[in-house]
Order: sequence, then C-alpha cells, then structure tokens
Amino acid sequence: MPTVYIEYGFAASPAISQGLHKAAPVASEKLAVSGTAAVSAAAPGGMTVNGQDQNIARVTTDVDVWLTSGTGTPNPSNAPRRVLLAGSSIDLLVPAGHKIAVKALD
Repeated sequence: MPTVYIEYGFAASPAISQGLHKAAPVASEKLAVSGTAAVSAAAPGGMTVNGQDQNIARVTTDVDVWLTSGTGTPNPSNAPRRVLLAGSSIDLLVPAGHKIAVKALD
C-alpha cells in the first residue's frame, strides 16, 4: 500500500531547518495514500525561539503525492500545495496544531 511517513520534531534553527533536527522525533505516524485526502494528527506543541516556530515535520513518501499543511482539515486537492515525488522527503516548518494532508498525484 502506498504510504507517507511523518515525523514531528524540533529544528536547531528556524532559519536553517533542513537536516538540523534536535534529537529523535517527538511523534511519528504513517498515512495510507489514495485518491482522497489522508490527514495527519496535529503537530505537537512546539518550541519557539524569539517568537519563531522551530517545529519540523519531515514527510517521506514512497509514492508521488500532493502535499499541503494547515489548520482544520487541509485539502491537498487545491492550491496552495506542492508535489512530493516517490522516494523523497521534505522538512517543513509547521506551527503547533497544523496538520499535514496528502493524496495520490492525479
């Protein structure tokens, strides 16, 4: 089954988050990907420095997906969204309470 993995953690710096995660993730989950949206749990309460979020969501996929994040129920069927290709991952700065949503690329 096509799958997306999400790890929530904290960055060493919000300015240069890529690859600079502090310690192990504080939460992780697995989403099954289909033609309809799969939505993650909310990002855990976070860490801020000087008022800037340092929450990181690392999203890794084994299938091509549309990806978005936001509060409530984010919809990866509509812009703004991004493409994440199979075999890749991305680190996103996400405020506490935001969710990640994915669906199969159409």
